[in-house]
Amino acid sequence: MSATAAPAASNGGLADIGQAPSSSFLTSSSPAKEESGELKPQWVLDLGRSMARNNRDSHSRYIQLATVGPHPTDSNMVKPFVRTVVFRGFHNGVDRQDKHLVKMITDSRSEKIAHLSSHPHAEIAWYFVKTREQYRLSGRIDVVSSLTHDKALQSARKQQWGNLSDNAKVQFLWPYPKHSSPPDQDPGVFTPELPTGIAGGPPDTFCLLLMRVEEVDHLELKPNPQQRTVHSRETRELKQRERERLASDTPKEKRVCRQEKEKQLLHTHQMKSSIESKHI
Repeated sequence: MSATAAPAASNGGLADIGQAPSSSFLTSSSPAKEESGELKPQWVLDLGRSMARNNRDSHSRYIQLATVGPHPTDSNMVKPFVRTVVFRGFHNGVDRQDKHLVKMITDSRSEKIAHLSSHPHAEIAWYFVKTREQYRLSGRIDVVSSLTHDKALQSARKQQWGNLSDNAKVQFLWPYPKHSSPPDQDPGVFTPELPTGIAGGPPDTFCLLLMRVEEVDHLELKPNPQQRTVHSRETRELKQRERERLASDTPKEKRVCRQEKEKQLLHTHQMKSSIESKHI
């Protein structure tokens, strides 16, 4: 198994689609517990260590977001779309299920908004060059727009807007994305000067994206053999059904189930890339 790093992107453009200079979101010394005293998920700690070890690489915050949208020539089919976005840290809501939501931003007029409206599940690919690690995060993305009624989410959207540099804010006032510019286009529409009044709050075109991570596939390419750790989130319904099934099993059925699990574990250890499954 091999992985090829994509060519390094130019700093022009990508360097400021984002936010004012700030410290790293995660470090190797980040606390292992939440303020509530609960342990952070292992994948969050692993990702924090990876970011800390690659913090000298300015491109380590760039991630690839893949969505699914309608096929341009066949309305009965869908096709994947992928683009580079910037990791904005984690959003932590009040409820436990609202912890560690991956933050991104986008323009409400972009294609990905239409894709997520029909197919909210997406996947992120994140490669760290120095440590030769790849993370694949999959889950459901919630779009926080000017129409979102939740006050806490609107507050998070406004806070994220405040983190942006002026040059990044102006881009949300540019003409419609992916539309051809007319020959007589006024260069003034791309002026870097921030219009009066917009600094106080985000325009309708500014959206905050929050991914509720359901599975994390962490591949380490340096070890021999390569190491893969898969973290997955089980729904409460699945856990409840498993408890009910185990409670109703006879001793013989439980013994057979245990033997099957031992066989699966043995098969895992015989694989070239060791796999460890954990729950998010």
